[in-house]
Amino acid sequence: MGIAPGLNDTPTAHRRIAYAALALAYLQIVFGGIVRISGSGMGCGDDWPKCLGSFFPPLSRPDLVIELTHRYLAVAVSLAVAALVIAAFRVPVERTRTRKPPMLSLALVIAAALLGAASVKLALSPLVVVAHLAIAMTLLGTLAWSVVAAGGFGATGGLYIARWNGSTWSSFGGGLPEEAFALAVLPNGDLIASGNMNQEGIGYIWRWNGAAWSTLEGELESGPMGWAQTLAVLPGGDLVAGGFFSAMFRPGLGMTPVANVARWNGSTWSGLGSGVNSTVNLVFGLPEDEVLVGGQFTFAGTTPVQFIATWTGAAWSPMGTGFDWSPRAVLALPDGDMIVGGDFLLAGSVRADRIARRRAGVWEPMGTGMNATVRALALMPNGDVIAGGDFTVAGGAAARNIARWDGGGWVPLGAGVGVGFVGTRVHAIALLPSGDLVVGGDFTTAGSIEAENVARWDGGTWHSMGQDLGPFQGPGLDDAVWALAVLPNGQVIAGGDFGNGTGQSPPFIARFSGSSWQSMGPGVNSTVYSLAAAPNGDLIAGGEFTSPGAHIARWNGSSWSALGAGVGGGGGFPTVHAIQPIGADIFATGDFTTAGGAPANRIARWDGSVWSTLGSGLVSANPAFGAGLGLTVQPGGALVAVGGFFQAGGVTSAGVATWACTASCYPNCDGSTQAPVLNVADFGCFLTRYAAGDAYANCDGSTQAPVLNVADFGCFLTRYAAGCGR
Repeated sequence: MGIAPGLNDTPTAHRRIAYAALALAYLQIVFGGIVRISGSGMGCGDDWPKCLGSFFPPLSRPDLVIELTHRYLAVAVSLAVAALVIAAFRVPVERTRTRKPPMLSLALVIAAALLGAASVKLALSPLVVVAHLAIAMTLLGTLAWSVVAAGGFGATGGLYIARWNGSTWSSFGGGLPEEAFALAVLPNGDLIASGNMNQEGIGYIWRWNGAAWSTLEGELESGPMGWAQTLAVLPGGDLVAGGFFSAMFRPGLGMTPVANVARWNGSTWSGLGSGVNSTVNLVFGLPEDEVLVGGQFTFAGTTPVQFIATWTGAAWSPMGTGFDWSPRAVLALPDGDMIVGGDFLLAGSVRADRIARRRAGVWEPMGTGMNATVRALALMPNGDVIAGGDFTVAGGAAARNIARWDGGGWVPLGAGVGVGFVGTRVHAIALLPSGDLVVGGDFTTAGSIEAENVARWDGGTWHSMGQDLGPFQGPGLDDAVWALAVLPNGQVIAGGDFGNGTGQSPPFIARFSGSSWQSMGPGVNSTVYSLAAAPNGDLIAGGEFTSPGAHIARWNGSSWSALGAGVGGGGGFPTVHAIQPIGADIFATGDFTTAGGAPANRIARWDGSVWSTLGSGLVSANPAFGAGLGLTVQPGGALVAVGGFFQAGGVTSAGVATWACTASCYPNCDGSTQAPVLNVADFGCFLTRYAAGDAYANCDGSTQAPVLNVADFGCFLTRYAAGCGR
């Protein structure tokens, strides 16, 4: 290993010139405003670059003084930018990123000068004046970029990487010579960084050992452009880097092909077979030191894949028979088949265009599919399937956002729905006892009538639901509807973004009386994304809200209640996207990492008293896109989840997975499956989890401190005595 090149701070002179150029450009723009406000733009007449025939005319009028000062400042900016370009090319060659913003600034200075000349020659043509100002503002931005590239603004004292100690940022060993795209920590605590390659197509993987930066042995090679944009540390401690590069050069050993992905074992680099045929955007360590790789490639080694593959340590394999992009909706059919809709084009290896049917374990297309996302699915009593989403074409025929599959092809539902606020789409479909459909989404018309975000289809005609919202809005709800549910009594419930402080609609959740939308008690305090009717007639709602429960709550017909401590964690906005009741249990999936205060990876079960996990849950290589998005239950009782995940319960499963449901049994604390499942070990398990403060031990579901108390022991004994048959 050697010292990473170019890790010294950018020379102070370069940074000072960058500051000076930025200050002068700002001052020139200010004076440009003064020129415009004072009407001094023609102070020198139409003479340019001279002023009244001279570079130094007599200062006889205020308008001449103002215009001339503006021009002199332009000269000063031009000289400063030229000096900045020279300074940028005098820094070490490894800091080539410092050269791009000054070069762009120089081009903008020339353009600004030419437009300045045109503005006076054309007697301040408004179009030219506006273009001149736009170029000047862009120049200000590129000069600010130049200051940052030169290590300015005092943010860290070094480039591209900094350390946060909890209150302030500080330099990290003088910075890095190129932009850093990824960071990883080795088991010994060393920090690894990777990023852009220089103009010569050479890049490095850098290591920080707590005192200094060094490079891991060898240089990544690419063409004129290249990068190492993702890193992962495997369970065994090896490092994997992915990006856009072709080989690793090591002095004395020559070139080693490592097509876009490479592995470091602590002393040397090696390829993962023959690599992949295009850019790698992510790498992720799996058990047994296998590697998940995702990106823009279609071959992993010689194996055809669709943008994602697994390296087993000896060979590449495609990611199961899932989807090439995220499924969003799932529907179980009475015959055991399953229909999935979403953003995908491929289901397994079959071209399906956003909707597919799984029959006897094999994916098959449904006609030619849709031209855009499918977000909602529903089953009609006669077996027809209704699909809704963003599409305008279904099966090759025009269909505005909703269509029916009659077993042989797609048929539009009249003129569909249209003219939404942020793009027309259908988010939810519900079936009424009469056989009519209720459709919710983001739209303002249904067929030829006004219908704000919710409408009813009776099999031949569209109908609005509710009263007019105002002089410029038709009947319905005043913002997007994300979820619909029909209670056993036939009442329609809608959830979404509506009523957010407008006073036109109930906030976020509402019930339809037959003529108007009405509030449900105090409602919830933020968006509702999912609704489901429980077997006892209660309503379960999920979403972003935090009251009356943490992202999930129950309505019993008169009041709201929380489901224990609810769910949380996840990204910045923990969310429940889908709910599926099975018997007395409630299953929820979405973007969360805890349920009832205990770890639960994006899917969990509420048994009426406590939350529990479904194995290791749903796993994604990119947490931002790994949420569970849909749930359904198959005729045999198995739960099906779809979403942006690639693994479910430790099993590779690209976007769709099945959980073989069994009745939950709270007193079976140790999860044993051998008869008798309830035994003395469960008491020891309960005591251990109680002592650890585990949320499981809160048997009675109390919320008053201390939540764990003597009553939980009595509760556990009662439920143990009742057995697993409840």
